[in-house]
Amino acid sequence: LAAEEAGATVALLEARENFRAGSNTAMSTAMVPAAGSRWQAEAGVEDSADTLYDDIMAKTHGEADPEVARALADVSAELGA
Repeated sequence: LAAEEAGATVALLEARENFRAGSNTAMSTAMVPAAGSRWQAEAGVEDSADTLYDDIMAKTHGEADPEVARALADVSAELGA
């Protein structure tokens, strides 16, 4: 991310024997999961870090690392700006 932010062209490559097992890159829809982003605010969408955290934990059936999920949810608006 830092290289891209500094202006470099960046490619993300994932290598897995079974790329569908645990790899989201191949199935990405280029969306950024974020709660409270400026785009949401401009569209009148009310969202929160707590809702995103709950969504992450529900989608992963509670298997996501709670600390990582919380950290992502808390900075998601900034990342999805």
